[in-house]
Amino acid sequence: MLPLENRLEPKSKIPVCWIIGKGGLLGNNLLKQVLLYQYEIFNGSDSFSWANEELLKKQFQLSVAQFFKVANGRKWIIYWAAGSGRMNSTETSMDVEIKILSYFVNYLQCESDRILKNGVFVFSSSAGAIYGGSKDYPISERSSTACVNAYGRGKLKQESIITSLARDGKGATVLIYRLSTLYGVKQENHVEHGLLSTLSRSIYRKQLIHIYVPLDTMRDFISADDAAKIIIKDVACVELSSIIQIKIIASETSTSIARILTIFKAISNCKPLIVTSANFWGHAYQNNLVYKSDYPSLKREVKTKSLEIGIAEILSAESLRANL
Repeated sequence: MLPLENRLEPKSKIPVCWIIGKGGLLGNNLLKQVLLYQYEIFNGSDSFSWANEELLKKQFQLSVAQFFKVANGRKWIIYWAAGSGRMNSTETSMDVEIKILSYFVNYLQCESDRILKNGVFVFSSSAGAIYGGSKDYPISERSSTACVNAYGRGKLKQESIITSLARDGKGATVLIYRLSTLYGVKQENHVEHGLLSTLSRSIYRKQLIHIYVPLDTMRDFISADDAAKIIIKDVACVELSSIIQIKIIASETSTSIARILTIFKAISNCKPLIVTSANFWGHAYQNNLVYKSDYPSLKREVKTKSLEIGIAEILSAESLRANL
């Protein structure tokens, strides 16, 4: 599927696309990229009642039925970018997210092999959580999983749930993207909790922040818009084959926390106010996580922005908010 400006198709050949979690950082950027392609966007429920389990199940059931009615035999794509899990999430909170995804997948499972075989289910997972304890250098899709927290274990359970949609070659094509650390400008009413966003807010609000890992800790950061571009381009090229594929999406460049602090100081002309204090999790993670995907074509057509440019964008957006 080529970008919209390069191709026009009759409606019978236009895929139907549904992004769940489009209010979040990744989901919002996925939506922006999808709009550049000739897809029909399905909105479903304007707002799911995530905190009301019984109501949410009814909303899922109704929306799934509506979605396949709209698809009407055409190719379909569902992007699951929902969830509020983070590296410090508890087992209890992750159990809730696992349960929610299982409800949704159960309603998809009610459809026939013929209908499922016509589509792609895309799941956004976390490379940092799933490989957090890995000693591989670099980490690739062939690396064994090494979860060190509830978030990683929860993501693995979610991945296991969606693989059932492939139905041993008779169902949907399942794509799992394990993302390195995402960052970007936060959306309205959506607070980002990552290191870069927190540092940006602390500079303009003159707030002290705690860093619980050594400053020589190396991490891979990729902007949410770059990650979204890579995912959308990759999904557009995938053939319907009822397979399960796991791919790592990362900048494949690791940067130390100390270097990040230096970049913030250079761009903002203000030294971040930090306190370093090691805790259990700081020692549980590997000091240097480096990713190298076995799918080099993922990044071939997308020129990812440098971390310096990304941080400048975050600081610019925070400066505008601070001056309102």
